[in-house]
Amino acid sequence: MKDLSALAFSLVVLSACPAEDDDDTGGSTGTSPTTTSPTTTVADTSDSSGGTTAPAESSSEGGEAGPPVINSISWTHADGCVMNTGSDVTVVVDVSDPDNDVSELTFAGMVIGCTGMVDAPEVTLLCPQVAPYSATVTVEDPDGGMDSLPIEILPCEDGTAMP
Repeated sequence: MKDLSALAFSLVVLSACPAEDDDDTGGSTGTSPTTTSPTTTVADTSDSSGGTTAPAESSSEGGEAGPPVINSISWTHADGCVMNTGSDVTVVVDVSDPDNDVSELTFAGMVIGCTGMVDAPEVTLLCPQVAPYSATVTVEDPDGGMDSLPIEILPCEDGTAMP
């Protein structure tokens, strides 16, 4: 929403600025100068539930911009994992983004029942190994594009979730 507000503000400011012309007399030549500048288009998208997702943006400079894509999320339990005994679980989010480096992405996910957050591409959580642990991991880029993937971590079982 913040990006849309900034875009709207930029459009208002740009439309209020007078166009420069090449006429040295100070008058208008009746034609607008030709300029090249990056343009951004914003399209709202609807998800299958009838709700809306974050707008997808594209830029004419540098090709199509797009949201991040979660390729997979995998988790590995510490060696010697025992049921009903808390142990470490390493969670790795494999994500790609066509126009942003992974270091520019924001990760968010809370695995219910475990200690720690999925707030980076690789994290270590502490899980009690009592029951399945569910989460939805979301990755967002600076442009507001995002992707999410649900996971369910079973006690002492390594696994992978894919879209």
